[in-house]
This record gives sequence, structure tokens and C-alpha cells, in this order.
Amino acid sequence: MPFTSKKNSAVLTRAIQGRMRQPTTTMRGYEAVNRLLVAAGVETVFQYMAEDTMELFADMERTHADDLSVIHTRHEQGAMAMADAYARAGSRIGVCIVGRGPGIAQTGTAMLNARTNGSRLLVIVPTPARDDDHDPKDFDQTGYLRSTIGDVLTVRSETTLLDQVTEGLRRTHLGESPVAVQVPKDILKGSIPDETILDDLPFDASLATTRPDPPRIEPDPDKIDAAVDLFLDADAYQPPVILAGTGAAAPETRETIETLAERLSAVLLTTLKNIDAFADHPFATGFSGSWGDQLSNEFLSEASYVLAIGCSLNDHTVYDGDLIADDATVVHVDADPASIGRFTPVDLGIVGDAHRTVEALIEAVDRAGIDREGELWTDDLRKRIADYSALDWREFPEADGAVDPRALTRKLETILPGARLVGNDGGQFRKWSFHALTARPEDSIVGCDFAAIGLGVPMGVGLGQYLKDERRANGEDRVAITFTGDGGFMMSIQELETAARHDIPLIVVLGNDSSLGSEYHYLDVQGDAAEVARIDTPNLADVSAALGTEAHRITALDDLDAIADRLQDPEGPVVLECVIDHEVRHHSY
Repeated sequence: MPFTSKKNSAVLTRAIQGRMRQPTTTMRGYEAVNRLLVAAGVETVFQYMAEDTMELFADMERTHADDLSVIHTRHEQGAMAMADAYARAGSRIGVCIVGRGPGIAQTGTAMLNARTNGSRLLVIVPTPARDDDHDPKDFDQTGYLRSTIGDVLTVRSETTLLDQVTEGLRRTHLGESPVAVQVPKDILKGSIPDETILDDLPFDASLATTRPDPPRIEPDPDKIDAAVDLFLDADAYQPPVILAGTGAAAPETRETIETLAERLSAVLLTTLKNIDAFADHPFATGFSGSWGDQLSNEFLSEASYVLAIGCSLNDHTVYDGDLIADDATVVHVDADPASIGRFTPVDLGIVGDAHRTVEALIEAVDRAGIDREGELWTDDLRKRIADYSALDWREFPEADGAVDPRALTRKLETILPGARLVGNDGGQFRKWSFHALTARPEDSIVGCDFAAIGLGVPMGVGLGQYLKDERRANGEDRVAITFTGDGGFMMSIQELETAARHDIPLIVVLGNDSSLGSEYHYLDVQGDAAEVARIDTPNLADVSAALGTEAHRITALDDLDAIADRLQDPEGPVVLECVIDHEVRHHSY
């Protein structure tokens, strides 16, 4: 019986204590933790070993090698970022185990990245032994975890170890996460009383590999009617806009939104994280916001009626509010009441499940006799959308020995495997991929939630490991791809060796412009000393090859044609070091 509610934690503990009592030998705390992870269905653990976790991993190797893949990373930050990306990739939870003190302190950026996203991530970390008056690794670890990962559970005694790890698994399964479970070193290494020894746990092994369905929240019928009335009051000659976020990313919800858009003759837009949700639709323009398509921003800013579904309408999406006209009517649909109107003032808020709310809107539109199909969906509008490209906003002079990143990403769209799971780092380089590389929301992980660089490579490793587990279980055929610039790449280059050592299939698209690209262009636009952001970078293909990867240096588009076949089904990590022109800048600067 998989967990579906909080009370199951207590039920599980009582069942274990009642049914699994063993009058034989005791068990070490780390053995109990490992057996619980395996029983819950955890398939992969990301870790960096320390003296307080070494016996735990020795037991994993000795006892659970057939059940658990243990990814031994080169840095704690890498382990946390991998587990975060693994959790984002699909239905499995991510598990990261690192040492106390400096070990967990190294992971702060990755933990905040996971927390901002709400990743289903479980972190297990020791604390000093309870009787240790002077631990050189001691600091306010609990306060640090609360300020980074957020939710912290602490084991207080041997008899509560099972309860707390079980509760951490339960919360992670349900999406009440990420969560950290702290275990004192002496409890982790010490003996566990007979009555808490695990044998056959009374739940199936689907807890760590399934994602519970969210509750279906029915919208208020009066507010549905009010939304239709507001539509009728809006400018009938200006295309309305439907702006869909990740709360509306499910395929069946996308189809329903397209039906509503047809009835209203509405233009379809998305947020960045719901990118390409309507990629094949002739009246979808792309994503809005500070990095968004200029055409999308134009439609949003001119709209008289905006229906926002499953998105927060945050400052990035509406460009600090500049993309919503003062006289526009905004209807905001979200399952979370706290999200409605949080960042942008709205005229009407509807609390409800995205799919059910859109269905209700279609029913109300039918009752009102509204069918504007084709009124604003003209051939001219279709052609205007089809002819637009966010990449062609201006010309830049050609550079010798370097590729225009816009032409590069267009070429990569045709060269990289079509069945793909795409991730990215922070920085300028990944922005080009948003406009040229197609990937549905379920195939795209926009991972820079904490506005940091340096996590792209380890997050790519996490995506690759997820697909490796999926391939073993379900015959998965997608290939993991991650985009990163040379600045972020150099922060976590060591994790390429992790990917090579564990034979994790992954394509790393590395844009090397020997610059901190975002900073360079911001300074350049301001007329400041942009050269301060230029950093000579070595031949990173050679460095990557030395770390055990297949690596290619791309200085012309034709270089990609020569290796296209090698990218279709990689057996391990492949690095494409693409030397790009640092003078070409994204339109968002």
C-alpha cells in the first residue's frame, strides 16, 4: 500500500513494530536506513562519502548492490544537483546523502535551487554524536538547512530513527518537499533496538517511483460565468491571450486549452517553464517575459483579455508588470489560492484544477453561444507567427574560428536526437536553446531556479541517470542533453568524470565564448568596461576527454555533420565544445 496521506506514516510504524519484531540480532542504524530506502523502491542514491557515512555506503555495496545504484560524485554540490534533476525528470524521487558540517554546507546553492522548484528531493545527513562536546564539523546545521532546503526532520533517539526516515519518504512522495532528515552520527552507526528491525515492510516498492495525482479542485461556477462575462466585455477586435504555465502542462490539459483558444480565437502563450507546450499550434507564439519572444510579448502587452492558467504571473513572465496593459482584463486560474494575484493584480481569480476549470469555461462559452473560431485566426496572423523568429532580431558580424550561437542552436535542433530530455545551466548560452531547440514541458527541465550558474553539468548527469533507470524499467529511448556556458562548466567540470565512471549517457552542449556572457553584455550595453568579463578559457574538449568523456571541438557548423551519427545513442557522456562568437547577444540585454 503506497503512501497517500500523513496518517500512513504512523500506520507504517505500528505495522513494523507489530509485525517485524525480530528476537535475534540487532541492526546498525545505517542498515535500517538502507533497508527502508530499498523497501520504498529507491533505485538510485547520489552521494559524496564522508567518515560519518562510509559504513552506510559500505553496507549498500555489500548488501544492496543489486537493488541500488550508488552514484559516487566528485563534490557534494554535484550530488545534490544530480538528485534534484533526477527528481524533476519524472515520477521518481531524488535521494542525496552527504556528510555533516562542511559536507552539507557545500550544497547550499543546489538545495536552494531544488527548494525554489519544489523538487521531490530527500536529503539524509548526519549530525554530530549526541555526547560530542566538541565536533570540529559542528555548526548551526539545522538553521542552515531551514534557510536552504526548508523542511527539516531530526532524529532524537534510536527508537525514532525509523519514524523520521519514513516520514521524510512520505513527505517527499507526496511532494511536500524537498526535505532533509538529520541523524546523529552515533545513532546512524549505533545499534537499533530489536523491536524496530525491518524485515518485509508492509507497503509496496512504488513509493519512490510514483507521483500521486494532484487533487481535482472544482472551480466556483459563478466565477466561471464571471470570466465569460468579462470576456464578452473585452475588445472583440483584439486577439485575447491564453497564458499557460506549468500548472497547465499535462498533455490532456494542453488539448483542452487549445479547444478553448479555438472558441475564443485566442493566441496561445506559455511561461518559460512550460516552453513548447503548444509548439505545433499555428496560433501559438512561444513564451513571454524578460527572456521571451518579442512577438509573444507584443501580443500580451496589446491584449484586452488575458486568461492566465496554472502560472504565477511573476515578474519574469510579465516583465515586471510591463507586459500587462493598465486597462487589460486579467483572469487568473490556479489550484493554489495563494498564487492568485501574488505578483500581478488580477480582475478575477478562480481557484481550481487547470484541466477541470478549462472544461468548465468551454461549457460556459457554449451556454453563452460564443464561437469566434476563425474570426481573429486569420491567414495573415498565421503567416505572421510562422515567419517570426526570436533569433533574427539583428545582424552581427561574422567571427573567424567561432560560430554564431543562433545558427548553432538551429543546427543542433536537426542534429541532436529527436527523443530528448533537455536541461540547462544559468547564463546567456542556454537562452538560445529556448528559441531554437524544441522540447515539450515533459521533456524539458529549466533548472536555474536560484539564478545560479554551475549546476548544468551535474543536473545533466542526474537526468542521464534517470533515463538510464527508465530504460532498464520501461525501455526509455530519450537521450539526456544539457546546455551550459564555459563559466558554469568550469565550476562543475569534475562531474564529467562521475558520468564517465558510471557510464551515464549524456550530451553536454558547451558554449565557449571565453566570457561570462551575461555580465559581458550587460556591461557592454551600459557602455561600461565589458572586457572585465572576458576570461581566456582552455581547450575544454581536451580537458573533457582527459576526464574520460567523448569530446568534440566545434568551430564551424560542418563539424556537427561529421559526428551526427555518434550523437544518436551515446553509451556515456559526450561533450560538444562549441566555440561561439562572444559578440552575439540575446535580445533580452
